[in-house]
Amino acid sequence: MMFICAIPFIGWIMILYWAFAGHNRTRQNYFRAILVFCLLLLAFYVALVGTGVTLAVVGANFVPLQHWLHQHGVDVHFHQ
Repeated sequence: MMFICAIPFIGWIMILYWAFAGHNRTRQNYFRAILVFCLLLLAFYVALVGTGVTLAVVGANFVPLQHWLHQHGVDVHFHQ
């Protein structure tokens, strides 16, 4: 089962299938737990990104980051 979950796109389809349409109750609970865990990770990631954007909006000092990005060929200008 877990080998199938490692296949891109097909894995997510199978996780959804086993979580909601499977006949084995234990398997349903397992894959529902995987979905809940992934949603929690997504929420945590969104919170971290939101915090970074919030710091940029209030005018945090991003000069070292801007300098590092410029050295690596990325031209980014943060508004201060």
